Amino acid sequence: MIKEIFDLGYTGHKSSGKFSISSIGKCRKRMFLEMKGKYKEEYTPRTLRTFGIGDAFHRLACGEIMSKGEQLGLHVVAAEVPIPEHPFMSGRTDQMVADKNGEIMIVDVKSCSKWTIDKVRQGEVSDAYIWQVQLYLHFFKLKRGYLLFYEKTKGDVEEYEVLYDKELCERLIEEVRVFMEENVSKDVEPGPCDGGDFGCPCCFPLFPKKEKSGA
Repeated sequence: MIKEIFDLGYTGHKSSGKFSISSIGKCRKRMFLEMKGKYKEEYTPRTLRTFGIGDAFHRLACGEIMSKGEQLGLHVVAAEVPIPEHPFMSGRTDQMVADKNGEIMIVDVKSCSKWTIDKVRQGEVSDAYIWQVQLYLHFFKLKRGYLLFYEKTKGDVEEYEVLYDKELCERLIEEVRVFMEENVSKDVEPGPCDGGDFGCPCCFPLFPKKEKSGA
């Protein structure tokens, strides 16, 4: 059965029709149009190569945890674990790691630029990244997780601890429920987003990057 995998061709991503945890914090209008098949971002060969590089670093980081973690009393319990069945949400956490005391933790790996890892060292992490780990903690009923940032130029690594916040998770899930029931199910398109920090290719294709105050 397993060897048959190597004879299979590659297929594109197929939507589950549910709200992916990895999309938390993203433009709701864009997500609505993608779910309805009315919008699809076109990626250049350069962008696809960048994604490929990110995937390679992601596998490298996961491999290092698996091969060397036990030196610190850590071992990988599972990888690429789907959340329990949910009516309107889906997602897979990168790794679940147990320490020597048996506590199981989420590890979510992010390949990133030097700018991002410098921000992490200053304690600045994207809310969307934190929310993703929070939701994994919620669905797996765990108390602690880590964002692991792997810098793609020099291979520097930083971590950011995330402690479970039940109130936050319940709020995020309620927001997703409203979106799925009031927008997606009723075919009511949300309004455009504000472009965020980096512009939105759906709402503002030519929207310039915002200048952050105090920068």
